[in-house]
Amino acid sequence: MKKIYCAGPFVFLMPEDRQKTQCWLQRKLLEQRLEPLFPWNEEGRDVSKIREINLIHIEESAGVLADLRPFRGTEPDAGTVYECAWASCVGIPLAAYAGGKTYKESVTDILTTGPEENYRLIEDFGLHCNLMLGSDVCSTASEAIRSLAIRIHSQARHAA
Repeated sequence: MKKIYCAGPFVFLMPEDRQKTQCWLQRKLLEQRLEPLFPWNEEGRDVSKIREINLIHIEESAGVLADLRPFRGTEPDAGTVYECAWASCVGIPLAAYAGGKTYKESVTDILTTGPEENYRLIEDFGLHCNLMLGSDVCSTASEAIRSLAIRIHSQARHAA
């Protein structure tokens, strides 16, 4: 079964909530004949070791599933974005989800004085995230998992 690295800020959830999220992702991935690989995040360990191990996990995966929903503001978790960039650079297929709002809607919701007073322009391409994160970011994890499964399984068929 192909391994999928699951990137996202769920690693910062309280243990019970993190376990629920991981169980849900595991069930959804297994339905698509994909095996989840969750970030290694041992407390008290050397941060460079955590980074090194997770980047190796990404490189050993057939794909990356990323939670790019806004985290602590309007933007996705910086570590998750880095993991997406790493996967992209080494040619690992990526599928992501970011919630139902467009980037402009998310930013506008947070700004209290209106976008014109704070920024001259908020990008409005109808995407869920900044355009550099890709135009194929889905609204939900289920949609992203299906998209990734189709790409992973079609690669396997073409390689055979």
